[in-house]
Amino acid sequence: MMLKGGISTVLHRKKALFWFSIQAVLAALLAVLLTVPALAEIRAGSYSVSPYVGGMLFEGNQDLEHRPIFGLRLGYDFTKNWGVEGDFGYVRTKYKPTDATTDVYNYRMEGLYHLWPDNKLVPFLAVGAGGMTINSRDSAADHNRVAVDYGVGLKYSLTDRIALRGDVRHVLAFGSTYNDLEYTIGLVFYFGGSKAEAAQPVQETRQAAETPAQPALSAPLYLTATPVSDSRIDLKWDPATGATGYKIYRDGAYLASTRATSAPDTGLQASTRYCYTVSATDGVERESGRSNEACAVTLPLAAGTEGPKAAAAAMPYNLDDIHFDFDKYDLKPEAREILDRHAAWLIANEQAKLWIIVEGHCDERGTMEYNLALGERRANSASKYLIDKGIDAQRIQTISYGFSRPIDPRHSEEAWATNRRVHLIVTEEKGGAKK
Repeated sequence: MMLKGGISTVLHRKKALFWFSIQAVLAALLAVLLTVPALAEIRAGSYSVSPYVGGMLFEGNQDLEHRPIFGLRLGYDFTKNWGVEGDFGYVRTKYKPTDATTDVYNYRMEGLYHLWPDNKLVPFLAVGAGGMTINSRDSAADHNRVAVDYGVGLKYSLTDRIALRGDVRHVLAFGSTYNDLEYTIGLVFYFGGSKAEAAQPVQETRQAAETPAQPALSAPLYLTATPVSDSRIDLKWDPATGATGYKIYRDGAYLASTRATSAPDTGLQASTRYCYTVSATDGVERESGRSNEACAVTLPLAAGTEGPKAAAAAMPYNLDDIHFDFDKYDLKPEAREILDRHAAWLIANEQAKLWIIVEGHCDERGTMEYNLALGERRANSASKYLIDKGIDAQRIQTISYGFSRPIDPRHSEEAWATNRRVHLIVTEEKGGAKK
């Protein structure tokens, strides 16, 4: 009787220790869940693959040693909250009475409920059913059992497609009912799905209400137009408060953009009247009203000269720059408009036998090697566009300066935006620019 009582006491203590372990893990998880900030991460309609490792604690009277578990989960999230996973785990252990090597296979289907799906650290509940297969070299230990489980877990997003996860499961294997504990850690790889943005309009509305109204952007004042030659008119105006750039309109149509308060208009017809207005723009793409209208008539052709030759003699050798977004080399709509004007001007002056140098430039961020390659891609994008518009490819030479020739030396977003550019030069000699 004393021996039987001693065995009973030992089993009771093992069971008590088992349940204490479960309660301690659950309490620790709950404490973490209550102290986590929110950042949206979960996607509805996404598939997931989750390899994991961990440990399997078998109830004492099951006579299996506690050993590591390895497994894989395949999941699908129907909504931000509800998901389902198929779980397969493998444990290589020993059957204690005979010390026989034993393989344990867990296979279950689980339903998951994400408690706060818009957090970066997402807690969830799990419940499932399946089976447990125990294969031992000692046939007395072989069993196929129905198993159910429940538990909790955490997913912590490392990127928008990869998360770290931890899981704890209480597994009940039926036959003689055994209480097993499974604890694992692994990674989640997400595929597909779309990130919900239901809360975004509310956030934007709140931000708009908290942001003070921007003062109206005033139109530039005192625009003047001065004819310089039979093909050029120079424009000048006073700076507008709050402006980061200006748009120039000729005869009501958009002509060009600039950051300066003066600009030349070239390639014009002799003895022709042109009228201009200018508007101001700011950093959030607002545009002011138009300035006063300023008109001028280009000078007449000199006696004995022909139109194309006079135009060639008066042409400028530097053309307007085009600009790029950060780390990009694709042409924006405004860049295409500028290149369209350049192409038309170059075609009109084909008889001058000019060469075009296309320089690619970058801002100061990144390595020298990377920016040289990026500058080359920008120059190639511009030159290809000109070729597609009819410019002879033999007349074009491309070169990249990377970040070595900034035109704005400051270290700011505005300076970086100015320096991300392609600069075009025309020259009368191949390989050399005439300034």
